[in-house]
Amino acid sequence: MSNQLLAKATDFITLFLGLLVEAIPFIFIGVVVSVAIALFVNSEKVFALLPKNTYVRRFFLSIMGMFMPVCECGNVPVVRRLVMKGFSVSEAITFMLAAPVVNPVTFWTTWEAFSGSHEMAWARLIAAVVIANGVGIIFSFVTKQETLLTKKFYAQVCEIRYNDHYYHNPQSKWEEAKSIFSSEFIQNTKMLALGAIIAAAFQVIVPREWVLAISGNILLSIVAMTILAFVISICSNVDAFFALSYASSFPLGALLSFLVFGPMIDIKLLMMLKNTFTIKTLGLIVVLVALSSTVAGLTFHILWQ
Repeated sequence: MSNQLLAKATDFITLFLGLLVEAIPFIFIGVVVSVAIALFVNSEKVFALLPKNTYVRRFFLSIMGMFMPVCECGNVPVVRRLVMKGFSVSEAITFMLAAPVVNPVTFWTTWEAFSGSHEMAWARLIAAVVIANGVGIIFSFVTKQETLLTKKFYAQVCEIRYNDHYYHNPQSKWEEAKSIFSSEFIQNTKMLALGAIIAAAFQVIVPREWVLAISGNILLSIVAMTILAFVISICSNVDAFFALSYASSFPLGALLSFLVFGPMIDIKLLMMLKNTFTIKTLGLIVVLVALSSTVAGLTFHILWQ
């Protein structure tokens, strides 16, 4: 018994550290992008460049991740900064859901992992854009967008928007950059660590055999792979190679659901987002993305299996 406990403890520590090492570099990149947006992006000019049509505008936001090669963890500070810069919450959610999948590194790794089935890379990209836009449209019907945010973060948004009306002294920009970076990096890293602890614990406790036992049924396979994606919280830049290890056991439709749902929603990401969005908002996002990912997986299974 003691040997089993020691093995589980070793696995837990390995998984926990692996998640941290995998995600922290992307948090760093995401925070740097957040600082750059805060100091150098003129929100009025950005708004002027975006299409006026609500749906076309949201589509452009959903593909902005092509120019930001960071995974879901690195996108959290960027999403927060977009809201602070005046984007609606529904628009920020659209960007948040699509960006981890449409970024070029994710597409390339998916293309390489499923080199014998390049349809997977394209299906993943298309599904992510469609789901992100669909969820964003649903949230756009919320009249008071601020109710989707936590009170603490909304207070920050109000303060930032108020201060943005004033001229930034160039000599103070370095100090401002350090302040924003330290605040965002520490907060996101703390939430990442908490999420990594939960994710590692689940992986140690839940036997892999349970997942494999239901691989014969397409719907149950999708559910199993969706739960797996939620639990393991693997980075979107490398998750395609992990999914490939299940290709001999699970249908491609289930793997697609894994590759779409995981980058949009997982344990560590929820822990990082709970300081930004209300629990009710996060719950609705999870439900909508889970249902959409299931439909995407079933559709892919019918068309390509």
